Amino acid sequence: MVSTLLIARNELRLLQRDPFPLFVLIGMPGVLLFFVTDALIGGPAHSVPALASLFALMGTGSMGFSFFREHGWGTWDRLRVAPVRTIELVAGNAIPMLAVTAAQQLIMVAIGIAVFSLDVPGGAAQLVITALVCAAMYVALAIALTSLCRTMSQLNAASMLGTMAIAGAGGAIAKIAALPGWVQAIAPASPVYWVIDAYRSVLNGEQGFGRAIAMLVGFAALFTAITLWQFRAHKPKEGLAG
Repeated sequence: MVSTLLIARNELRLLQRDPFPLFVLIGMPGVLLFFVTDALIGGPAHSVPALASLFALMGTGSMGFSFFREHGWGTWDRLRVAPVRTIELVAGNAIPMLAVTAAQQLIMVAIGIAVFSLDVPGGAAQLVITALVCAAMYVALAIALTSLCRTMSQLNAASMLGTMAIAGAGGAIAKIAALPGWVQAIAPASPVYWVIDAYRSVLNGEQGFGRAIAMLVGFAALFTAITLWQFRAHKPKEGLAG
């Protein structure tokens, strides 16, 4: 546990030195909201979490960057020979990602409340639960993609392609009803579909909050299972200059 917290603290220190990933994850969607006031799809309760989801997915490449950075700097092997288990290495990198992504979700809703007068009939507790569960799902996806990719280029390509496919099918780019019939049929297979469903429950007071959260937990578990299956500490990562 101590090793995990030390790794997490080091990751947070590196984020403070280079906060650009935070701007991409939080600043860009926040700024974009002010320019699409009259073009929001499905109303603010749909579009605010949709935009947050789009940029959180785009940020999966940046989330996985920390693992490639350790390999590029040659510090990964040093960590491996230290008395630190692989799960502690992964958790130490994941904790800052989780905190930042959950903050992004809450900040986007706060902007929605300020700009679009969004209500939160589901209450603060449901809002925080949704933000944390969504963040956990996105981080689990980022680490799963990292475990599957050998190079940074592969991770960037997978995160960009995955963003368009998952976000598009889930209704983050266009309303589900406006999509082709076959896309509507597979929409529930996208975690973004359930992200938006959960937030609509919180922000619009619609039914289905528990089901949406359960589905997101299931997706997080699936992505974690992929990581456990594929992630090996001895596998080299390439594509980042030392």
